[in-house]
Amino acid sequence: MILTFNRLRVIINSLKERNDMAIKQIMTLEEILEHIEKTLTINFDELGRESVRQVHIFSELQKLHMWNTRRLESLMIQQNQVKMARIRHYTGKMPAEHYKTDPLREAVLKTDLDIYMKIDKQVLEMSGLVNEQERIVKAIEEAKATLRDRGYNIKNAIEFQRMITLGT
Repeated sequence: MILTFNRLRVIINSLKERNDMAIKQIMTLEEILEHIEKTLTINFDELGRESVRQVHIFSELQKLHMWNTRRLESLMIQQNQVKMARIRHYTGKMPAEHYKTDPLREAVLKTDLDIYMKIDKQVLEMSGLVNEQERIVKAIEEAKATLRDRGYNIKNAIEFQRMITLGT
């Protein structure tokens, strides 16, 4: 199938629309991995089209990476704020109204503060969110590396098809 300029433009626009929709949503790690797998899968029946898609896939992965890196940075700031608030909570430096809703059951020694912080629910919850976002960013970085291999695989498949065609 020969791609006309108009058909190529339609394909590019549909890829851009799908890309924009994917980026605007917060995706779980599983959703990101599934999306990456679908995006990087090569249709060996349409190698020419797959070759053209390389640039758009890179752009999509770059946008995903940028957006998720920004989200990671934001979560890390929130994590630091939660840690500071919990340190202030355990050292008794919060306003009296705070302790009415979240009482301090016992006085915490400075030497024990680290132990309390390691088991604090709010700190653990934020750490979980940051860790998950770090996994997402790493998965996208690995997908960008895989994209380079994808280009070589497409090139090799095209050369193989030429060799088969010339050989028969």
